[in-house]
Amino acid sequence: MAEDILEAEVFDSSSLRSQTQLNISLSATIAFCIIFLFLSITFGEALTNENEVENTYDWWDVPLHERHMMDLPMDTMRAQLPENGTYDVLPLTEHFIAVDLPASEQDAGYPDDAKMHVALWLPDVEEGVKVPVIMTIHPYYDFGGEGMPGIGDDSNPNTIPDGGVGQWVYDTFVPHGYALAQASTFGTGKSTHCQDVKGLGE
Repeated sequence: MAEDILEAEVFDSSSLRSQTQLNISLSATIAFCIIFLFLSITFGEALTNENEVENTYDWWDVPLHERHMMDLPMDTMRAQLPENGTYDVLPLTEHFIAVDLPASEQDAGYPDDAKMHVALWLPDVEEGVKVPVIMTIHPYYDFGGEGMPGIGDDSNPNTIPDGGVGQWVYDTFVPHGYALAQASTFGTGKSTHCQDVKGLGE
């Protein structure tokens, strides 16, 4: 029996290897592009939402932990609001407010009603509009040397915004729609009744 003759076919394996490597590179590139697009959509949406939240803040709603990033005036002696108010301030008005006191606090030497002198500055709002009031009250208006030589001058009356708090409220809050009231405690300034600092009448 004649022996079978086997024929061998020789082929170049380097081309197959190159094709495999090319397929792997192409697959990796496609996978990377898909992942990049997915991350771009996700983070892009998150950044957009964050910017939208920041843009919807009014300045008074900015969280405390973000306020250090606000553009605030730092060249003034007192704290200032980020925006100036738009209301003009009406001229000063003075009021004497009668106060009901218990019998034990009545001033027998002063027969008239106990009245507290209040100076009031209002923002120029439409008639009938109610506004919040920031009030300072203490016995130190028109207080000091009583104008006596060698003792010193009196402090300002309550009809002038005081340098402690009043001027700051006048400059900062009244233009935003608040009112400023300055009152002298009983027995000081133009307020009647006996002086009763830290007493029941006060």
